[in-house]
Amino acid sequence: MMIVRMVFTCIVLLVLSCNGQKKTTMNHNTKLGENHLSLIVSDYYAPADSAAILVIRDEKSLLKFYAQINKTRKPGLPVPKIDFSDEMIVVRCIGEQKNGGMPELFFMEETPRAIVIGVKEKQPINLGTAITGAFSVYKMPFSKKEIIVRSK
Repeated sequence: MMIVRMVFTCIVLLVLSCNGQKKTTMNHNTKLGENHLSLIVSDYYAPADSAAILVIRDEKSLLKFYAQINKTRKPGLPVPKIDFSDEMIVVRCIGEQKNGGMPELFFMEETPRAIVIGVKEKQPINLGTAITGAFSVYKMPFSKKEIIVRSK
């Protein structure tokens, strides 16, 4: 009887952990601003302990980032197909927070030397006492200009 109860508990935990993966959002069509940012994926568990902005302009760096996010995920999030001759990736990690909101990026302006992107944190969700580290991955047209991020 004890073994049956342990097996049942393991199955329930496995099902619950699999359902947690479904909360990841994927969107390939969201366009914001003149030089659009397209949301690719966002989730509540990132590899960064502290807030960070990553600008990824090559396949090797993208694979390294996804290797970090997928360390503890089975199955892992799929690596997006990006043509780095035309596009690049901007990642916003909010760092570890209790009931943290989802980071949202949007185009603000382009200057001769830089592209300015705004950050707006969405409202926190109630996850009880969970510590999350939300992140969002956006693609945008490739540019060698400096990416400047400003909080709104």
